[in-house]
Amino acid sequence: MDQKDIRYGGGASSVEACDLLSLGRDIIHVKMRSGPREFSHLFAQGLNSAELLVMEPDFRAEVRKRVSEEHAKVFKLSGSVYDASKIRVVYAVVTDRSGPLDIPFFSKLSLRHAVKRLRALRYSVAISKIEMDALRAKLSRVKRKAKTF
Repeated sequence: MDQKDIRYGGGASSVEACDLLSLGRDIIHVKMRSGPREFSHLFAQGLNSAELLVMEPDFRAEVRKRVSEEHAKVFKLSGSVYDASKIRVVYAVVTDRSGPLDIPFFSKLSLRHAVKRLRALRYSVAISKIEMDALRAKLSRVKRKAKTF
């Protein structure tokens, strides 16, 4: 779903529904960690998308057009009712910094606001740190296992 913006709200407005959907019912938003602006954008993106999925059947219909039939069934994107209680919004931050994820103060406020709103909509919420070194190692293993045809 990354970079598959959905025009919504009139004018030139568009929304990226998410970066990844898992069949485990996770709506995943991913950003590289570079500064407070990226964190705030990440948290707003997840909240805005989640609100639209709950409140706007037309937005759900547009998302449904862009996903597999299996994902559409798992996320119940058809119909006028969308139950967020079985869905988890995951904020994933890719970073090259080791140790605990360090979120700037104002971004923490944005996260707290997003989590409150998401929980009010009945979503569960998680934040995940993806370390670049671990990601590179995993990609390296995948490349070694891949067969060339």
